[in-house]
Amino acid sequence: MMIHQFSALKKRCSLVSVIVEVDRILRPQGTFIVNDGMEKIGEIEKMMESLKWNVRMTHSRYGEGVISVQKSWWRPTEVETITSAIESERELV
Repeated sequence: MMIHQFSALKKRCSLVSVIVEVDRILRPQGTFIVNDGMEKIGEIEKMMESLKWNVRMTHSRYGEGVISVQKSWWRPTEVETITSAIESERELV
């Protein structure tokens, strides 16, 4: 799956929403490639690392970048999921 100019999607939905959908759609060992500005590439890299995806390549030139990440077989345990949900709820309050 490849997205060119990821920031254009920002006008329609949040980055987190898109990453959640990519994680849902791609099967383990699937590859996700994004071409965008380095600021957005950095955000995507942090999110994908938190999901335990493998960053295969990042490249930048003249403020533009490309990132390639591969989905791993990792899935959160029930305890991790509940703890994360509680932390997210506290942030909203």
